[in-house]
Amino acid sequence: MMLTGSYTQVKGLLDLRFYADSIDLKKLSRVSSSSVGARRSRLQSRGIEFAGVRLYQPGDDVRTIDWRVTARKNKPHTKEFTEERDRPLMLLLDQTPSMFFGSRARLKSVLGAETAALIAWAALNKGYRVGGILLGDGEYALVKPKQNRNNLLRLIHQINSFNNQLTSPHSKHADYGIEVGIRQLCNHVQTGSLIVIISDFNSLLNKSKEITKYLWKITRHNSLLAFLISDPLEVELPPPASYPVTDGES
Repeated sequence: MMLTGSYTQVKGLLDLRFYADSIDLKKLSRVSSSSVGARRSRLQSRGIEFAGVRLYQPGDDVRTIDWRVTARKNKPHTKEFTEERDRPLMLLLDQTPSMFFGSRARLKSVLGAETAALIAWAALNKGYRVGGILLGDGEYALVKPKQNRNNLLRLIHQINSFNNQLTSPHSKHADYGIEVGIRQLCNHVQTGSLIVIISDFNSLLNKSKEITKYLWKITRHNSLLAFLISDPLEVELPPPASYPVTDGES
């Protein structure tokens, strides 16, 4: 299912729960399994549990080598981990004015909201505690991670609210973008979380160095996924021709 148009609707975001099984969080986060006793997770944080030791295989992360067992058996062994079922998943969704743009069936803001809702439903179904930081035009909302449906519904309603407040791709808050949410993540994210950032990242074009220290701090003890939302017109200009251009007024 794909949402179309300029704005989301709560019903549409709720209906995405029927498509959540198509989202493979294990592949997205490079986790082999989310069930205890299965193969190891590549995530190195408090979001994992020790499951045992096995022979090292080519391609395994050298950081997980168990040096004591390796020395005792004279063969390289690696530790196995499994992901905790109640691991926090923290969404950072961009619904700032730069996302209010689109040249095809839907706006970037709608696509971003759809992506966030799909991942949230999939995570809840897999036993994650789901929460998020949602950015609107000059404001943000925090929904703390919890493993219950009511909390996810609160998240969905807040996504829809910020989405429906957008009226222009131009903001009065020039310095308010995804970097605000990244800073807030540093204050609110729990160690061992899977963090998913959904944005066009336009506001970081001239602030990449400034924000690097925050991302480094976040990724030291968490796993991070970033989804770049873009429009075809931003990627490739239309063929040469004469086009009318407007700033919305003239």
